[in-house]
Amino acid sequence: MINNLIINAIRHTVPDGSISIQLSDSVFEISNSGTQQLDETLLFKRFSKLSADSNGSGLGLSIIQEICKFHHWTISYRFENGYHTFSVRL
Repeated sequence: MINNLIINAIRHTVPDGSISIQLSDSVFEISNSGTQQLDETLLFKRFSKLSADSNGSGLGLSIIQEICKFHHWTISYRFENGYHTFSVRL
């Protein structure tokens, strides 16, 4: 799960952008710079490619969501101040 989130952040960060990773007792959070909000209706659907220039299969976020469900964690997405942020509440 963490590997998939990091790979997504690297793959989708804008040129000369940045990535931030934070971990606390109850939340793992990864943010990367971007230009526009992602379509949340497609975000966790299998084979949904949110970027035309992506080399991924479109399975990463759906796999992450299933891992979270299995462990009774929740994953959420937000876009604020030019950053995509995925938070996993443990």
